[in-house]
Amino acid sequence: MYTENGQQYEELPKWVLSMILQGYTWERERTPWKRRIGLVSMPCKSVAAPLVALGALIRDLEREKADNINGHFNALCRTRDSYLENATITNGIVIDSRGNKCEFYGGDENEITVINANYKKSVRRKGRVIPNPNGPCKSFITSDNARQWRLQGASAIEINQAGNALNRKGYQFIHGCGSSILSENLQRSYTGLLLVGDGEGKDTAYMKEIYAIGFQIEKYKVSLGDLLTLHPPINGVTRIAFSNKQKIDHRRNEHYLVIADGASAFTRCLPQFRNSDVLGVYSRDEPIENLMNITSMLGELGRYYTDQKDRTSMKPLPQSIATWFLEGR
Repeated sequence: MYTENGQQYEELPKWVLSMILQGYTWERERTPWKRRIGLVSMPCKSVAAPLVALGALIRDLEREKADNINGHFNALCRTRDSYLENATITNGIVIDSRGNKCEFYGGDENEITVINANYKKSVRRKGRVIPNPNGPCKSFITSDNARQWRLQGASAIEINQAGNALNRKGYQFIHGCGSSILSENLQRSYTGLLLVGDGEGKDTAYMKEIYAIGFQIEKYKVSLGDLLTLHPPINGVTRIAFSNKQKIDHRRNEHYLVIADGASAFTRCLPQFRNSDVLGVYSRDEPIENLMNITSMLGELGRYYTDQKDRTSMKPLPQSIATWFLEGR
């Protein structure tokens, strides 16, 4: 069962199924790899982009090594270096699997040194402030134990409690999709997929529209927002990264696929994520200026990309939906 705006459907509407399959059938592994750009044109504003993201997320749950474990230690090293260089612009707090908060302190390429976040570097003695004579308690992060640590505000890399894992049933409501989900992926975070939209907080209008979409599999009910893990619980896992389109300048180019919700998000993401596939979803009732910007950008891309006219999804698209796909020459 599918729910949208209070309306219940016993079967998935064709456009919903088409959007999920657009994401599910996106080819990640290609030899040789050439950047691909896609556009989905919708007749009106909708949650099409998050549905595309859901399809890609389900496919990632079936892939081996679709997690953040590989490269997590190096990511922590980069954050440590940035924090020690300028503590005012970088989050320098890390949290271990027991919930203890620590602060980056030092180390090298093979080891990260952290200290208790509550340690006071200065103390008052006899009316004077002096360096703390008691040194900090240090801990060490290595590539072997890095998965037990996460940046403050980030999702857990891997959880060991089965009760906190994602529910497999929520991703198996389409025949042929989600049937090969790997159990370990339900307990591991992954940010290879990025959704770019308008809101961030769960109480924003953008997010409310996503959470208003619901699915029911037998007696199990779940919202689209929860399936996308947009706002995971503390120490929970997330299977997608999200960014407000106004803040993409602060993101690293580390996503294999970027799904841009809206014409302006698409035109911003295309030059920002040059090493990623970009799939834009927009509505034809957006402001004329936004649509003209897409047309102009596609004209420029024609010199460097070829039209992929033979790319199709698993199901034919409704007549009101149009798609374009390009691949680097």
